[in-house]
Amino acid sequence: MTAAPTPPQLDDWLTIEPDGSLTAYSGKVELGTGVRTALAQIVAEELDVPFERVRLVMGDTARTPDEGYTAGSMTLQSGGGALRQAAAEARQALLERASERLDAHGSELVIRAGVVSVARRPERSVTFAQLMGGQKFQRPVTGHAPLKSVADYQEVGTSRARIDLPLKVTGHPSFIQDVRVPGMLHGRVVPPPGPGAELMAVDEASLGDLSGLAQLVVRGGFVGIVAQREEHAVRAAERLRVQWRPGPAGAPQAELYTALRAQPAQPQVLVDTGQVDAALARAPKQIHAVYYQPYHAHASLGPACAVAAVSDDTVTVWSSTQGPYPLRGALAELLGVPAEHIHVVHVEGPGGYGQNGSDDAAAMALLLAQAVGRPVRVQWSRATDFAWEPKAAAMVIEVRAGLDPDDRVAAWDYGAWSPTHTARPRRADQLQAAQW
Repeated sequence: MTAAPTPPQLDDWLTIEPDGSLTAYSGKVELGTGVRTALAQIVAEELDVPFERVRLVMGDTARTPDEGYTAGSMTLQSGGGALRQAAAEARQALLERASERLDAHGSELVIRAGVVSVARRPERSVTFAQLMGGQKFQRPVTGHAPLKSVADYQEVGTSRARIDLPLKVTGHPSFIQDVRVPGMLHGRVVPPPGPGAELMAVDEASLGDLSGLAQLVVRGGFVGIVAQREEHAVRAAERLRVQWRPGPAGAPQAELYTALRAQPAQPQVLVDTGQVDAALARAPKQIHAVYYQPYHAHASLGPACAVAAVSDDTVTVWSSTQGPYPLRGALAELLGVPAEHIHVVHVEGPGGYGQNGSDDAAAMALLLAQAVGRPVRVQWSRATDFAWEPKAAAMVIEVRAGLDPDDRVAAWDYGAWSPTHTARPRRADQLQAAQW
């Protein structure tokens, strides 16, 4: 059997509600790929309940398991497998309870639409809700519960209308930009002119007649504006005069790839087999190519946004992060509080094509909310988003290949030079607000 998921307690993954519906909890998040629908199908299939009765809670650090990041198109492989194991364990638990309740051997029982009945006497039946009585399972996911045979599938493999689409296409609140909470203010950041710039002075008097409508927040090199109305925050951020000492200049674009290959590196050899140079020398046909990829923006459909609220003992952050738990750890370190004091709630964003500015916007909203004592919504401008969202890494790729007389590959030498591709924030110093 497949190894049991972590955390191992079944109640962390599934709940049978008193009305007969089922709530499943996934640490993965919906990024627009339809996994909310697919995961619900997996649970419905394994438990033989109608798809419409399955409700999925995703990416909430107060309610869902820690499943790391949603990335690499791996949700169904990892998160789907975990939920399938949990649903199989729940099915086994329900059959055991029904066996006692109906005084029948487990082999005599069948499940249809959330009802367990005796196969030869279907009038002897009991619903999932009656079996649970609003109680918890209180048992682990062992990984040994029998999985439903693929040959018996009725739900998985069918085409379902996406759960998330109707509200989106009809203009209902669906995205992080739509989040509003009571008492919320609007924030804008005033970014430095470039990486490594040092804040020298802030001229608050430059706000002029906006000084009574907007509040200035300065923490280290982080400069932000908070206002009751969003347009006041925008105008104040544009008007504020800030003096910076520029940071070190980077390599000119024309020298980017030479500079990239000259950087101190930590070599990682993935495969090293045979005598490549000798095989290349013997090959009657040789091919050599170098490929260059510049830094480029992920360019999500909308700029980064987040909302944060800070109270005496609780911090809540609404973010389109791809890693609610890693973000929680970074934010806790940023504030110097235990991670358990931070509640991160995932709300869908305008696309996730790699690490965008979602986590950084969350940290900025949190710092502003802490400073003013009110919930704050931070919305980046499109210019800020293109300038400061983490860029896809530049790369130089060099390939040498040798073909034998039959044009079969006889030698292959592949090398790549690139900055890290795995820098999503896990620590405070990986957040831009802490670097400024």
